[in-house]
Amino acid sequence: MVDGRRELGSRGEELAAAFFAARGYDIVERNWRCDIGEIDLIVRKGKELRCIEVKTRRSFGGGLPEESVTEAKLTTLADLLDRYVEAMGGADPFPHLDVLSIYIRDGIEYAYFPDIDAS
Repeated sequence: MVDGRRELGSRGEELAAAFFAARGYDIVERNWRCDIGEIDLIVRKGKELRCIEVKTRRSFGGGLPEESVTEAKLTTLADLLDRYVEAMGGADPFPHLDVLSIYIRDGIEYAYFPDIDAS
């Protein structure tokens, strides 16, 4: 990954953590990894556990940030979320899979897509 893209991705993940913290969520994990991939952000509010895929862009030349989350990526994210819950002892039977799209240009714009269906 090019350094500029890595910096943008890291900035987006920091903004995402602040976005959820401001809404009362605890940040449980950042960049949780296993052998099949990575979850950008895992947050919790009470018993509600959410896996967040963060997509950040500076321009819409390549489309909206959320448009880069393909069906294959959603399937992988669902598998990752299952692995995470299993690794944590299986205590969360109904975790949520969400996408947070961040556009950084003159300001910061967010588009939040909760409860994405990966099936």
